[in-house]
Amino acid sequence: NLEVNITPIVTNLVVMLDKSGSMDDNDRMSIAKAAIADLINTYDDLGSVNAKLITFDKNAYESKWSSDINSVILKINDTQTDGATDYDDPLRKLIDGYGNSSDSTPTADQSFVYFLSDGNPNTDTYKNEITNYRTTWEDFVKDNFDKAYAVGIGSGVDETYLDMVSYPNDNSNENTLVITDE
Repeated sequence: NLEVNITPIVTNLVVMLDKSGSMDDNDRMSIAKAAIADLINTYDDLGSVNAKLITFDKNAYESKWSSDINSVILKINDTQTDGATDYDDPLRKLIDGYGNSSDSTPTADQSFVYFLSDGNPNTDTYKNEITNYRTTWEDFVKDNFDKAYAVGIGSGVDETYLDMVSYPNDNSNENTLVITDE
């Protein structure tokens, strides 16, 4: 008989979900919601999960950390679409509130960020903001997370901007994924 002992892994997940109006196109929001629920449940199967949801359009909206994955999934499912796409706002929201005493970051064995969007920053201002914020974001991820993944949904997403969110990001772009088959 082979005996295997598996130590449960505690995972911190930050999910950044684009809620811009175009996420209604081709049922992208429903697909993203189902994929995020599967993601959270998969990590939960390894041990336990602490999750934080940040939705964004032209602004960002942040929930507190929660170990109740069912309530996090309910918040995700309650997300409604509206507005434009501004990549740097959810990143700034996470950094500005990180380690805040009213929402302290739980201790974990591993920590990841998942950023999901169906579009590119909508204006030149938004494009410049994410370009200028990239180094600050990368330094923050390097200090606080194992990886940041950026997922584009749809054929109109330019990896250039997703690559500014994923980390580490070398020439292989292994942490950036664009799903074009809708």
